[in-house]
Amino acid sequence: MIALHGFLGLPQDWSDFGYDAVDLWKRVTPLEEWANSFVAEVEGQPWLLGYSMGGRLAMHAALAKPEAFGGLILVSANPGIVMESERAMRLRSDGVWARRFREDPWDEVLRDWNAQPVLKGSALERPEDAFDREALAKAMDVWSLGRQRDLRKELLSLEIPVLHVVGEEDAKFSQMMSGLELPPTQSLNVIEKAGHRVPWDQPEAFKSAVAEFREFFG
Repeated sequence: MIALHGFLGLPQDWSDFGYDAVDLWKRVTPLEEWANSFVAEVEGQPWLLGYSMGGRLAMHAALAKPEAFGGLILVSANPGIVMESERAMRLRSDGVWARRFREDPWDEVLRDWNAQPVLKGSALERPEDAFDREALAKAMDVWSLGRQRDLRKELLSLEIPVLHVVGEEDAKFSQMMSGLELPPTQSLNVIEKAGHRVPWDQPEAFKSAVAEFREFFG
């Protein structure tokens, strides 16, 4: 299993799960370019797991070359914004975050990042020296949801198994994913007593959900 972390994530976030973690900060390039480079290095049809921002990168990788993967696990991952006007608004918002992650005092920007409603109850404490702040700012721009097309139809047409995982207490993502009509090879698992950061809010329930899905599809 290859695992992709989220924004402000690190490879060691997955150390308790036994997954092969990727350091996304080593290569921050536009979405499609990143996906093509990533799948070119994949061997042996591993399963691919992505959380939040990493989930969106995982979507692009699986769509670029689905036959490279045995299956796909998407955790708290947004398939895209439908309205072009809303994508433009998101891009502007992420542009502000990019500037802040590049220039503002670390404690202030981290405090405000954790105060976002989607991260309620899931605050991250991260030391500034764990990151290249320029890479964070660049990722906020080139991996912005505002630069991503709506992937819903493409994801639902994938022929590999896909598990969508959301937290019960993450109202935005639970509602978003519950509205999708999934094909037989895809499933939605809503983890109780978990917010946006499902794997760390309820690690045992998360690991069980992933293991059971993988076992079902061989």
